[in-house]
Amino acid sequence: MTTHDPLPSAIDAEKGVLASCLLDPDGVLAQARGRLRADDFHLPAHRLLWDLLLKKSDEREPIEPVSLLQTLMDQGKLSEIGGAATLTELMNFVPVATHWEYYAEVILDKAVRRRGMDQMSVLWKAFHDPANDWRGVVSQAQSLLSELLAGRMKLNAVSYREVMRETMDLIEQRVEAQGRIVGGLMTGLTDLDRMFMGLSNPSILTIAGRPSMGKSVLLQGIAERIASGWGDYEEYDQAPLPILFISTEMNRTDLGMRAAAARSGVNIKRITDGRANSEEYMQVTHAIGELTMVNCHIAYLPGASAEQIASHIHAWNSMYPDTAAYVIDHMTDVGCECVKDKGNQVAMTTMAWQIVTDAIKRVNKVGVLGCQLSRENSGKLPVLSDLKGSTKIEEVSSHVVFIHRPHYYELRKEHPDPDVDPAAAVLMIAKNRNGRCGPIGAWFDADITRFRSETRRLFSNEKADHQEKRTFHNRG
Repeated sequence: MTTHDPLPSAIDAEKGVLASCLLDPDGVLAQARGRLRADDFHLPAHRLLWDLLLKKSDEREPIEPVSLLQTLMDQGKLSEIGGAATLTELMNFVPVATHWEYYAEVILDKAVRRRGMDQMSVLWKAFHDPANDWRGVVSQAQSLLSELLAGRMKLNAVSYREVMRETMDLIEQRVEAQGRIVGGLMTGLTDLDRMFMGLSNPSILTIAGRPSMGKSVLLQGIAERIASGWGDYEEYDQAPLPILFISTEMNRTDLGMRAAAARSGVNIKRITDGRANSEEYMQVTHAIGELTMVNCHIAYLPGASAEQIASHIHAWNSMYPDTAAYVIDHMTDVGCECVKDKGNQVAMTTMAWQIVTDAIKRVNKVGVLGCQLSRENSGKLPVLSDLKGSTKIEEVSSHVVFIHRPHYYELRKEHPDPDVDPAAAVLMIAKNRNGRCGPIGAWFDADITRFRSETRRLFSNEKADHQEKRTFHNRG
């Protein structure tokens, strides 16, 4: 390096982070402060602005141009940032705050390179001085390189003060919401949402059940409800959100047929056989028109490994960072390239769930994962120990729900009980990070491949607010 070589820097990236913080101080600044320090910024003006943003955030003062301008004027530092024009430029520098993490990564890259160059200069002089023992210089080099690596790591720790501020804000929002759900992703299923009160980022919801219980139906239904805004209850006011549905089992044709049947209320067998009458055909046509507007993408990845699914998630999130959740059907047979003993199913399942859920958590999103249980203990309500690799699945999941349909097993008895309702289903919440566990009721219609909530109000015990179990469409 010659003496006139400029130091590594990314001025536009620095402006991008500062501008993003001004656009969304509550969202971006709260996260970025754990990633960046003032000395990561190359320009002194940017370091000054960064410190000012953090100070205002800590003191819960408004973060907007007028307040910042007044503070800088009061401190006599306005000229140090280049005047009021600098704040004006930052407010218009980026259209949205979505890509701040990319800007932060570029800033860190340049900051580490600058520090590395400074440290190499110190080491060059130390090695060049014959009075220094080489062992001591090597030890100094190790220490400097360790500091360099530590400076490059993402610092995700947040003060308890910040956590309590966020907690108080969320409590206030929920008090003002008067029974509506705020601060988390809603599934659209009444009783699940009441129990979970929203899935926060990152969260992992595991849906499990024995064969033929309807796991894929429930997973697809949740994906469609989130992506369309069609919730089962009156208080559901969540705007449609983008979803990526990853299927390792069913292809897009089968998924499309299921969606058409569930939305139209027409028997899926009549649709697939081409036996729908003119009225049913119109219902299906109308339903498909509505479904074309659903903000959900399907990735069919048969035989994909956990590493491939994780790579797909990272790649998709980099292109579509607004994706709200990743729904995966299903994880049961997903293998791992890194596990040498392919016959060790427990080790394979453990590592697969670790890799995929880590990917979802790294992109800070919600994951809804399907898992098939073995046929052992069929007929009994599942428990956590029924999961293959249950320790790991339970560990990485914030919520676990088992599907159980008693009528399915009743039909296989020598003397079935005619009073067991064929539409009745139990969703057993076996783990719930946000509250209590236990069973909730639901209705399942196999003819149109759809689960429906048992209630149509979030917080009501009125009998009139319970869905009629016989309101399903066209069983013929």
